[in-house]
Amino acid sequence: MQINRIKRGAGLKMAKKIMNEMQQEPKGIHYPGYKRRVCRASEIVANQPLVQDILSRHLGIKK
Repeated sequence: MQINRIKRGAGLKMAKKIMNEMQQEPKGIHYPGYKRRVCRASEIVANQPLVQDILSRHLGIKK
């Protein structure tokens, strides 16, 4: 029973932390690790077949 309370408490703390971060201003491009995260995110998005199809149609590239 106590384990569930601990887990719920940790979950509530995490949710509060996320809510606080969401209410703050977004981190700027000078924030450490920004370029790495952006590059990784763009790689993940660019490797999706659906995204590749949409971009090829938009740019007029035929496969």
